[in-house]
Amino acid sequence: MKSITCFALLLCSILAVQAQEKFIIEGKLNDLKDSAMIYLASYTKKGWVTDSMVSKNGVFTFKGSMEMPMLATLFRKDPGLFDGQAFWIDKGKIKVAGGSNLKTATIIGGKNQADWTLLRSLCQPVEDRWSALGRKMAEYNGKDQAVVDEMKVQVKAVNDELMKVKEMFIRTHPDADVSLFLLGTPEAGAFATTLRISLLNGLNQRLRNTKEGKEMAALLAKVLKTDVGQPAPDFTQDNTGGHPVSLASLKGKYVLVDFWASWCGPCRRENPNVVRAYQRFKGRNFEIIGVSLDDKKEAWLKAIKDDGLPWIHVSDLKGWKNAPAQQYGVNGIPSNFLLDPNGIIIARNLQGEALEKKLEEVLTK
Repeated sequence: MKSITCFALLLCSILAVQAQEKFIIEGKLNDLKDSAMIYLASYTKKGWVTDSMVSKNGVFTFKGSMEMPMLATLFRKDPGLFDGQAFWIDKGKIKVAGGSNLKTATIIGGKNQADWTLLRSLCQPVEDRWSALGRKMAEYNGKDQAVVDEMKVQVKAVNDELMKVKEMFIRTHPDADVSLFLLGTPEAGAFATTLRISLLNGLNQRLRNTKEGKEMAALLAKVLKTDVGQPAPDFTQDNTGGHPVSLASLKGKYVLVDFWASWCGPCRRENPNVVRAYQRFKGRNFEIIGVSLDDKKEAWLKAIKDDGLPWIHVSDLKGWKNAPAQQYGVNGIPSNFLLDPNGIIIARNLQGEALEKKLEEVLTK
């Protein structure tokens, strides 16, 4: 449930507020004979909304109203089982039909769902290859590092191919709300900033003039100012002891500005890689300043201690409203920026081995 929840949260509503519209979801899983609890989770302007009902011989119905189209998730959860699928809710009737599970069910709704289904059909073959590579890496992990390293190269190539598929979808569907949604996901950070701006400008006027379209344009303008080759904006925040620390005070060193939070699972999983890099290069004109998007000091301090993070830490404890995060256009974490001794950004979002390789490159010149 945790991973689907995070996924569904990313797939939130992206359209301007409309009048309340009715929708009905009618489902039938032909091979599901026993009663089963079916859940519907969606993220609205009022926050999370979760509904549930017991199916009868695989038949279930959800009714509701919406201010705007939204991406939601239908799912079942039983011991040892999670079965679900994300889909778009538009006004009117939505049909769900399949065998015994929701993951492979066919969902037919409005235009947004049709666009989403097309996008999923284009991405699925590439994602299947990515999954196969992941399974092979897990099989050889700890047994044959040469094979694992080769798989990593292939994974990157597949990821690049997946981004090309999404780019082509956006270019060929300039009137699709799904295109605007794609440009707003953290994964879109893999696009060069100039490409994201170009793709956004290629959408039709209706999408560009939505609240989300205008906010994205403003965000990308900020991101462009923190692109590789740009001087890093200075900031000052209090450290864990309540004393102000400025980024400018670290000039003369290579500095990694690392945006993270105690509540961010991917950040916590990445922390051991950052610790390893820091321990290797800390005596070679290198420093890290961690900027936390926490809003509770106790959780922030506990995560620093639990993960053994020995570098400089600062925060204003304002969560996503953290001032440096806003300056740097951060809309997903973990996120980082590597600065040279003159305060110029030379790399962004270095994770895993990529961080050590880049540090080895610049610190052994």
